[in-house]
Amino acid sequence: WGRNQFGQCGTGIVSDCVESPCRVDWPDAFAQVETGSEHVLARTVEGRVVSWGWNEHGQLGLGDELPRSSPTLISLLPPSTHIYCG
Repeated sequence: WGRNQFGQCGTGIVSDCVESPCRVDWPDAFAQVETGSEHVLARTVEGRVVSWGWNEHGQLGLGDELPRSSPTLISLLPPSTHIYCG
């Protein structure tokens, strides 16, 4: 929940604010979630990394600068054991 003007809550919907906890749908369980001020990275138990939210500076690691309102796989990364967001 919280600010969601760039879809950073990960629900697939962009709005000013999400006022209560919500589920982020992804087929695999998340082992780690890291947040920036307006974007999110999550690592699955298999080590895959997904991202969503603001992306004006390419911070989602997807090779473009388009925002995402739901989790998107960062396909260029090998399986990871740790992620960090700034």
